[in-house]
Amino acid sequence: MAPFFPAVLFATLVGGLEAGSIALALTIIFAWWTLTGPFFAGRANSASDVLSLVIFAAALALIVWGAELYRRLVARLEEEEHQREMIVAELGHRVKNKLSTVNALLRLELTAHPEIWEKIELRMGALATADAFVVREEGNGSGVSLREILKLTLAPYGESRLKLNIEDMPIAPKPATILALLFHELATNAAKHGALLSDHGQIGVSAKNSGQRIEIEWIESGGPEVAIPKQRGFGTTFLDRALKPYQGLVDLRFEPKGLVCKLSFTLTDPPSGPVPRATADSVTARA
Repeated sequence: MAPFFPAVLFATLVGGLEAGSIALALTIIFAWWTLTGPFFAGRANSASDVLSLVIFAAALALIVWGAELYRRLVARLEEEEHQREMIVAELGHRVKNKLSTVNALLRLELTAHPEIWEKIELRMGALATADAFVVREEGNGSGVSLREILKLTLAPYGESRLKLNIEDMPIAPKPATILALLFHELATNAAKHGALLSDHGQIGVSAKNSGQRIEIEWIESGGPEVAIPKQRGFGTTFLDRALKPYQGLVDLRFEPKGLVCKLSFTLTDPPSGPVPRATADSVTARA
């Protein structure tokens, strides 16, 4: 009777509950007529044969039930994934529209100040490019280099503020998206409270790759004196949890000279294609 188990399983996985139920019924009838007594006798010869047939039928029913649950779970996950992709696309579209509106308003208000407008325009363009990068990498099969992620994130603040000492390592799409969001969170915090709040503030980033383990150190300097926050905000919680799927560790130190953040995580899946150059090189060069 063993060959019937995968047959019923595959019938349910491919055709669903109806196909699985039909396969189960036909299998039980076939087993009853051929395996429990004389061929085509139409009856079982002993109580042990009946018990074996009942156990066999129960096992087949359990297989059909489990396979159908699996089919429904996969279908629900596919539906949720499609919904997530639609929401991400819609949010990306709305962000672009809002940036375009803000861009137009600022251009109108700063007509008499072309120098100020030029600086703002460059930074608005860099922010739009970084947002587009995050949305793009959600469905992209290729990766991007760690250097390009940092340049995209800090382009609005000027490349002269960024000091990199990193290996040119490729990052797969999903962790690349998480890193972009992490660096954006760190840069936003630096602009509000840290090094980027000062005209002379700088951010140094060093990274090294030890096999599949990547270690990154973010060091701020030249800004106002930093104090330990009294309560944990969303940014700190996000930093702690974002890299958990990759055995990530985050160490935040609020030193007087500036924030020091150490990140470490493990990459198990390499990029599936060639690593493209980020599209904001021209923006970072001019910012």
